[in-house]
Amino acid sequence: MPSNVARFEQLFYASLIVGVFIFASDFDRLERLGPVSSMIGTVGFVIGLLVLLTWLIARRRQNWARWVLVVLFVGGLPLSIINMSEQHTLTASLSALQIVLQLVALVLLFNGNARTWFARAE
Repeated sequence: MPSNVARFEQLFYASLIVGVFIFASDFDRLERLGPVSSMIGTVGFVIGLLVLLTWLIARRRQNWARWVLVVLFVGGLPLSIINMSEQHTLTASLSALQIVLQLVALVLLFNGNARTWFARAE
């Protein structure tokens, strides 16, 4: 596995761990938005999907998964920014950190040795 792909994997998993802390620190606000059980289920599903996509990208060299992850990131970015405006300072800071980690991770997938690695997979 190329170094850029390995760094992507590390950074993206780190961003998911940050996401768990965001969920925990923002739980009071989220609790007012709807049933806790459905929220936990939704968060679990999303984390599971992102772990699967990360694994497919880093370990199975699936180019389509790389593009799905980009679409999900770009599509979710406006909602993330809106949510940051409603969060406490610590939670908003964690959200900003998560966005930066994911952005850097995704950039790594399209630069340097990652680009040629995915090109050979096709």
